[in-house]
Amino acid sequence: MQGLDTNVLVRFVVEDDPEQCAAARDVVAGLSPRDPGFIGLIATVEFVRVLQRTYRFPRETIAETLRELLACPEFVFEGADDLEAAIFESLQSGADLPDALMARRNAAAGCSVTHTFDRRAARLAGMSWVPRPRPEGAPAGGPN
Repeated sequence: MQGLDTNVLVRFVVEDDPEQCAAARDVVAGLSPRDPGFIGLIATVEFVRVLQRTYRFPRETIAETLRELLACPEFVFEGADDLEAAIFESLQSGADLPDALMARRNAAAGCSVTHTFDRRAARLAGMSWVPRPRPEGAPAGGPN
């Protein structure tokens, strides 16, 4: 098994740098089901964030891209079952995929709840929204 860094995955998928893209394709071409590329959770989360923030991929495109990569026998994803479920949950709830993955992994680790300031993440099972404290003297009906 061979580990793959986020930047190799990004170049393989986005194809925005001809030299690095060619090198990433060569790496992936050298993978096989017997000697797959391992994609850890950290690389997966970084990959999602780069596609979101740098390349402005819509969440549906990111989900489809990950599903295609998950289906390739040349890749092994750490936490693949949780990742597949998190893709579905993020699309259903509107929460970010990394938040859905965190909720699943934290629950699997025995967490009774995961606290968050992110209202969309709080839509996920196992997540709990933490309201921000109001400044002293602020009216009770103000935004939070």
